Order: sequence, then structure tokens, then C-alpha cells
Amino acid sequence: MLGVFRRNIIQDHTRDYCSLQTVFLFIDVLCKQASVIVNLLLLENAEKAFKRGKSFLDQKRPLQAMLAFTESVKYDETHYESYLHRAEAFLHLEYHHLAREDATKCIELNPKSLEGYVKKAKIEFEAAAYKEARETLESGLDIDSVNAQLLKALHKNNTAERSLIFSTKGLHMKGGAVGSFLGVLFILVNEILLTTSAVPGIIMKGIIFTAFAYLGYAAAKFYTDILDQHRKVLLEPPKEMNNDPFKEMSDASKGQKTEPKKKR
Repeated sequence: MLGVFRRNIIQDHTRDYCSLQTVFLFIDVLCKQASVIVNLLLLENAEKAFKRGKSFLDQKRPLQAMLAFTESVKYDETHYESYLHRAEAFLHLEYHHLAREDATKCIELNPKSLEGYVKKAKIEFEAAAYKEARETLESGLDIDSVNAQLLKALHKNNTAERSLIFSTKGLHMKGGAVGSFLGVLFILVNEILLTTSAVPGIIMKGIIFTAFAYLGYAAAKFYTDILDQHRKVLLEPPKEMNNDPFKEMSDASKGQKTEPKKKR
């Protein structure tokens, strides 16, 4: 009798355990189905925002396009096309560093996307960063060495890079030539107009001539260095400000004392 009782208890516990296991399994299935539905809704919203952004780009409205593509990547962080087209929107807004970051993100998400390499190289080309653009295009050509778009962009970039090198050297030579002319002019004025030469001796004249030529070259070199630095800054994010201007304005407004109302 006692054995039968124990057997019935064991069977009851077994049935309860199986029932709980079934309930947990059912809940797990429901959670997975809900997760799938949520993911599908997110992907659908991401695609809608992406299409809306493309429409804004076609209408030449880059700011609205950028906001739409940002909404798209919030719904789906792996939507590489949204990053690709947001890079174009940022480029229209002249935020070169943000555009380059989005193009790089597109390549990271889809390394086989040749459009990502073309877009990144275009951004670097617009910033006159020809060396970086060449490296980007060569990386794309490692994937497809006969791609016409990449080859055409590389040829255009190399032409612009050589032109920049020649123009930079030309400016340096012109600066040296202008300095040399001023040196000669100074020496002639010293010889012709002044009764007593302020620069005696051929050696001193040669030193002055060389100094003027070098100053002209240095001025031209300084100018081209400034231009080069400006091009580099376009692809760099701005330095973070130590103070938040909006916070300062808020604090200032809170600190102001309200003037008491005058009694009539």
C-alpha cells in the first residue's frame, strides 16, 4: 500500500514537472516569435526612412535627407545603404569628416560594396586629400581590378594630385623669383639713388640677394602649408569645446535675478 502511494506521488510530480516544462517551452516560443515580429517591424521602418531619405536627396534637400537616414540607422544599425547615402547628404552640407565616417562605416558593414569605396574617395577628393583618396580607390580595386568607375576615379584623382604637386612647386618658385627681384631692386636702388652705398662689397650684395630670395620662397612655402593644413582639417572632427555654450546660457538665465515689480 505504501509503495503504491509513493508511486502515485512520483507520477504526480512527474506530471507537474512536464506541465511546467511545457509552459516554459511555450513562453520561449512566444518570446522568439515576438522578437522576430519586432525585428521585422524595425527593418520595415528602417526601409521606409531610407526611401524617404533618398527622395529628399533627389529633391536637393540634404538636411531632411540626413535626418531621414539617421532615423533609418536607428531602426537598423546594419543598414549600410543608409550610411552610404547619409555620407552624400553630409557632403552636400559640407561636413566632410562626418561624410567620411559614414562612408567608412558602409565599407565596414559591407566590405564588398564598391559604392562605399567610390563614395569615400569622392569625399576625400572634394577635400583635396588626394593621397587618401588614392589609397581608398586602390583598396576598392583589390576587390574588383577592372571596375570602370573605380579606374576612372583613380585616373581623375592622380591627375589632380600631380596638378597640385606642380602648382605647389610653381608657387614656391614664384615666391623665390619675387624675392630675388626685390633683392635686385634693393641693390639697384642702393647703387643708383644713394650717393654712399649702404651695402658695400659684392659679398654683402650676394648675401642680401640670397636673403630676399629665401624670404620670398619661405613666404610661398608658408602659404602652401596653410592651404594643406586647411585641407586636412576638413576631414578631421572639430575639437570638443571645454564648455557647453547651451549649458552656460541655461546657468546664466537661472542666475539672473528678476527685478521686483514697481508698485503703482
